[in-house]
Amino acid sequence: MSDHISWNSESLVEQIASQYRAEGLAIAWGSEKVAIQAALRAIEKQLPENRYIPQSVPGVGGSGIVLRLSDTKFPEVDKALKFPRPVDGKITLLAEMLKKEIGFLAGLRHPGIVSIMDYGTIDRVDAYPVLPFYIMDFVDGESSRKFVRSEISEDEFYRLVRDTAETLAYLHAGRGKQFAHLDLKAENIMVTRDGRPVMIDLGTCKQLRDETDKTIVASTRSNAHPQLIDYLQADPSDDKRAKGEVPRRDIRASWDLWAFGLTILDWLGLNRDTGDAAPNGIYPRFKNTYARKYYMLLIARLLNYSVPSWLTKRVGVSDAVLKDFEILSAVELCEILDRLVDRASPLSNIEELATPSSGTIQAASELHVASTPALTTILEHRLFRRLNSVTQLGFVSQVYPAAKHSRKEHSLGTYANVVRMLRALYQDSYSPLFKQIVTEDDCRALLLATLLHDLGHFPLAHELEEIDDGIFRHSELTLAMIKGEWRRKKRGSKPISFDTLSEVFKSWRTTPSRVMSILAAKPTVASASNRDKLLRSFFSGPIDADKLDYLARDAKHTDVPYPLGIDVGRLLRCLTVVVFDGASAHDVLMIGVHSKGKVAAESVILARQAMFSQVYWHHAVRAQKAMLARAVGALLAALRSEEKIEGFRADFLHMVTALPENLYTASQPLLIPEMRADDDIKFETFGQGTDFAPTDAAVLAWFGRRLTRERLPEAKLTEGVLKRRLFKRLWVLSHDMDAKRWDRISDAWNRLSREPRNKACHEFEKRIGGLLVRGKIASVTTLRAADAEHQIEELTAGEIPWLLIDIPSPRPGAQVGLQYVLEGQRRQLRKDDRAVGELQSSEIWERYAEDLQKSAGKIRVFCDPTLADTVESSIEMTNGLDELEAAVMEVTS
Repeated sequence: MSDHISWNSESLVEQIASQYRAEGLAIAWGSEKVAIQAALRAIEKQLPENRYIPQSVPGVGGSGIVLRLSDTKFPEVDKALKFPRPVDGKITLLAEMLKKEIGFLAGLRHPGIVSIMDYGTIDRVDAYPVLPFYIMDFVDGESSRKFVRSEISEDEFYRLVRDTAETLAYLHAGRGKQFAHLDLKAENIMVTRDGRPVMIDLGTCKQLRDETDKTIVASTRSNAHPQLIDYLQADPSDDKRAKGEVPRRDIRASWDLWAFGLTILDWLGLNRDTGDAAPNGIYPRFKNTYARKYYMLLIARLLNYSVPSWLTKRVGVSDAVLKDFEILSAVELCEILDRLVDRASPLSNIEELATPSSGTIQAASELHVASTPALTTILEHRLFRRLNSVTQLGFVSQVYPAAKHSRKEHSLGTYANVVRMLRALYQDSYSPLFKQIVTEDDCRALLLATLLHDLGHFPLAHELEEIDDGIFRHSELTLAMIKGEWRRKKRGSKPISFDTLSEVFKSWRTTPSRVMSILAAKPTVASASNRDKLLRSFFSGPIDADKLDYLARDAKHTDVPYPLGIDVGRLLRCLTVVVFDGASAHDVLMIGVHSKGKVAAESVILARQAMFSQVYWHHAVRAQKAMLARAVGALLAALRSEEKIEGFRADFLHMVTALPENLYTASQPLLIPEMRADDDIKFETFGQGTDFAPTDAAVLAWFGRRLTRERLPEAKLTEGVLKRRLFKRLWVLSHDMDAKRWDRISDAWNRLSREPRNKACHEFEKRIGGLLVRGKIASVTTLRAADAEHQIEELTAGEIPWLLIDIPSPRPGAQVGLQYVLEGQRRQLRKDDRAVGELQSSEIWERYAEDLQKSAGKIRVFCDPTLADTVESSIEMTNGLDELEAAVMEVTS
């Protein structure tokens, strides 16, 4: 016994006293000293004699004391002893916490959690009713707070954050059990000499169980999640601590993520209240500003329950947006951190996003996509396959005969562009926002949503939507096809069933509800998440994959040059995520561009304006649209009741979705689809063949048959379109010619619904007919004056349509305009912590896209070809436009 080393030596006690003073616990030492000396003597007797020799006192915390021990049996590896502090009024609580910590550590095996070697419990030691203690491996290193103040590298900092996140993920998952730490902070994490972080204090851990019983939680107030704080009361013995009873089922692992966000802030050396950087912290030393920006955004997301105002300003993302991108688990956190160093990517797990080397499909000129089993499931599905018989441009093919390409081609091209945009945005070198928030599930759902976004298209869909988008809306049909059924709870409506897409969704590993949420996430829809709004902007925004495809594809088939100047490569390299806070749509996440891509983006808008002006709204195209609009308007007016209109709508949708892929050839009679009593479709001969695409001709013929049944003279209009007997331009008014008149007429026309527009057409015919009857009809070569007068009287008396009003509808192309990051901000983005830069709205977009109706549209009056020359010679255009304005205003009023 003479060699026995006493643990209650003055040196050991003085070291403990010194630690108390260092932690600001000098007053507590006076009341706890005697009990601690008794505890040391009792523990010494419990341990093997002379095996463990105290070396130092590395720590005194709010709940326990830690001694460093040398192990004579294994001299190369030191151990540590931990026992509870004898805090007045809390001795029993702290002892129970340490006993639970022993239980936790005994069941956990992870390099980031200290390993327990031995433990024991001693009854009645001085002030301790029960004195638990345990022996663990000693973490040979320094506290994480001290570690980050040394000259560590950015790689070492990354390892500290990433390894701690992995340990947290293990703790939350456990071995069949889930735990929450509840007191995560820099002081509870040591860093070994080789840079590995280790959690050393798990006394506050609680197992996550769905039980109603309450458990006592003690935590550091400054790191406790606000929801946890609500359960806690201040600890009178320690102003840094708080404790309280918490229902076990209310405890959340996410509370640890909040604390970890604050811990990373501390490691960076940033003041939590102001964001000011400590001069000796690693934050000012970061050379990789992208990585620093990445951490700051990550912290903001971890603190998204209540983000400090300075932090939202620093990262440039509002609370509202951050709440849409909460990090839900430590596992997710690890994966996000892996993306920073390219150890993981949500894109790499998706076969469709791999760079294709073989087994490809040419989706557009020089643009290939990987041919995968998932892609095959949608390409071979009947609902998608039917798009092969739906033309992209409808009436345009009668002006540009080669323009008979299909919606299927366009859908594939749009899909290929989304693939390119996903890759480009993920590599945005200025902003880490997209790289951090996008998930594998997002990518899969977006790719399928892109393929399906035009699924409900039918022949002449855009032409009919311009007539009445409440009845002819392909987007509603798309949603119905995804659901598998068209059903409206309105009288007269009839349900329509569609082939199920279940195998398609299964192969893409997403769900119908997820895809539909993306399709419906318009920027102005308050209930839509910002995640879905961002994804939707890939194929429906101011610059999107849809426009990039149809502009290039339509230009190729119509042989016009306007979209050829779009620098797609530069545009893709300059894509970024922006947060737009316009007056009507606050905090909208969408795709924008950096300033150096502004011209490339605006060239898309200019090409679109040119295509509408010269191709889509060509006067011969508009003549066909005007004839169809007058015919369909008359048919709907004749139906009168909403019940009949609902029945008509159901019949129409049943017809267009049941069209076979090969209706007829031009040398054969045209077949018109008809609805039978049993709701089946049969095909009847209707006239001779036509050079219209089969499905376009079938739809025109179907309307013609319905008009004939109703004995409406407008049946001649659909027949005229089919047989190329088009009305001729009579008068044309552009905004440049008379801006005030153009605005008055177009504004009034835009306010009119279907029936008033039909009335305005009739009123206009009466007014012009009256002028002709009352005035002197000019004699022209095509028709003698007497014959013209007779025909006009006949037309006006029989209400046969002979004058048509055509005013293109507004087509902004997106609900929110093109946004670009200011050039100075782009440079600043290389230096600061903003995830998004300050924005500027494109004036080009506002002028040529938002005001497309004004910039490319023209108010046209078309006339029956047999009367066009007579009317033109008899009435001045100014007088004719006066009557047009009066007719529209009369109906409006």
